[in-house]
Amino acid sequence: MRKLMLLVVLLFIPAVILHATGQTLPLFDQLDVDRNGLLNKDEASKVKALIAMFDELDVNGDQYLSLSEFEAQ
Repeated sequence: MRKLMLLVVLLFIPAVILHATGQTLPLFDQLDVDRNGLLNKDEASKVKALIAMFDELDVNGDQYLSLSEFEAQ
């Protein structure tokens, strides 16, 4: 569990830094294969820690993660 939490922290620290500068998150852009501005479960599955938290992060329950949901972690 500690390794998972560390991985999550390491994945999302850049989001905080980039959000503060107004830039988009490179990881989000890399995962968003279809370039629709949303991550589905297939796209998110490339990062084990992200797919493990997908339903929790998907606050509106639409089965997609928006950039704001992704960054909220």
